[in-house]
Amino acid sequence: MYSLAEFFDRGYVPSRLDLSESAAYQHRVCIDLLNRWHGKPLQISDLSEDLLRSFLSDYLRSGKSPSTVNAKRRHLLAVWQEAFEQELLSRPPRRKRVPRARESRPIPQAFTLEQVAALFRVARNLPGESPVPGVSRASFVLAVFAVFYDTGARYSEVARLAPSDVSTNDGTVLFRTTKQGRPRLAALHTETVDCLWRLRPNSTREHLFTWPYTRKTADARFHEHLESAGIPHTGKLWHRWRVTSATLVEQHGGDGAKHIDDTRQVFERHYRDPRFLPGTLDCLPRPPVA
Repeated sequence: MYSLAEFFDRGYVPSRLDLSESAAYQHRVCIDLLNRWHGKPLQISDLSEDLLRSFLSDYLRSGKSPSTVNAKRRHLLAVWQEAFEQELLSRPPRRKRVPRARESRPIPQAFTLEQVAALFRVARNLPGESPVPGVSRASFVLAVFAVFYDTGARYSEVARLAPSDVSTNDGTVLFRTTKQGRPRLAALHTETVDCLWRLRPNSTREHLFTWPYTRKTADARFHEHLESAGIPHTGKLWHRWRVTSATLVEQHGGDGAKHIDDTRQVFERHYRDPRFLPGTLDCLPRPPVA
């Protein structure tokens, strides 16, 4: 019988052709945490709802957020389910017996149009050179902001862009790998196309935006830009571009969900900033005053 870690490496990963490197890493971290909590390496036959429930409960009490705990729950249940599918276990997990931690979802917060303009001004005035030889830091950051604003793409999608993914003739950008697992073609404004021209999109380098920083450092740089623009930082940093792009499209008569290639349900729950969109109070009749 496999240990849990052995099954993950030899059974789970080969069976999941769509599993990204980052997702595999998160799964493995989760298994390591479970083994450490248990005090010794677990066998896949050791998996039980009681075991997972106890681990996740202790993990939540250690100060981890409910969303982090629920992510670990998803990873472990997925590995257990695959072990069952490969007939290594006699039954699948009974998911209802491993309840999710209660999450309080924050209200999505978009940048206002004035805040977007302020961020663009900050970018235009940045001194120094960018990681792309011969390209100013101002041009580099402005192009990054413009792509996020136009497309509502995720950080990982923008970071993976290759120069060949941008067509300045057609004014489009192709995100080859998305969370949905399918490519997405997005339109770019002419001003964004002009920004991208300065980054030499016809070059042979691996990435359009040569990221010399870790994600943590990139977050710190963006935080600095927000402070320079006088914008309070709340919630997820780069995710706020996606909220902004979707919300402003919806506010101006478009389909915000379609714009970011997501479902209406997901848009309403995660991306619709209620401050920007019509409310229902105007439809509520007022009682007559005596």
